[in-house]
Amino acid sequence: MLIMQMIKNNTVVDLFCGCGGLSLGFMNTGYEIILGIDHDPNALETFRKNHTNSQALCSDITLLTKTERLFENVGIPRESRQGI
Repeated sequence: MLIMQMIKNNTVVDLFCGCGGLSLGFMNTGYEIILGIDHDPNALETFRKNHTNSQALCSDITLLTKTERLFENVGIPRESRQGI
């Protein structure tokens, strides 16, 4: 499963990331934040400053077509996305 693979690799995708407070908590425990997603460009600007090694995506993930593109852009194969 995708989630188990991310835990094993110590990587996180922060959905509705805001300025990145939850990401900071994960970073402090050894996780790598690979992507933060939020629909608020101002929050993402702060996220980018707080997490310079992470990608940031301004998107509404509730729209299926954009969600599908998100996973493709991050490089998650379709077969790994079952159940998402």
